[in-house]
Amino acid sequence: MAEIAEANRYQKDARMQRLIEWLKENLCPHLGQENAQWLNRRVLIFTEYTDTKRYLQQQLQQAIAGSHQAEKRIDVFHGGIGEERREAIKTAFNQDPNRHPLRILMATDAARGR
Repeated sequence: MAEIAEANRYQKDARMQRLIEWLKENLCPHLGQENAQWLNRRVLIFTEYTDTKRYLQQQLQQAIAGSHQAEKRIDVFHGGIGEERREAIKTAFNQDPNRHPLRILMATDAARGR
């Protein structure tokens, strides 16, 4: 088992690769190219665990780096954020995509039923 683990230690995460492919197919066709333009669609990604949310956020930020307004494309909705911030995120995500650059919203159980 240790040999198998070591042999695969630095392999890319197949699930993350598939998610990035999906983003290219549905949100940003030229993702990976400098100043890649985003389509007027959004995605909501739910995750149960904070560690998973952190991993996804890190991987997605790396994947979209260099695209048009990359720093404004991802936000996170989780427990521990104040009501004002919570409302700002919801407003941004529900706005017309032509008016707000947010495209990927990641949420933990804190978003359930809100």
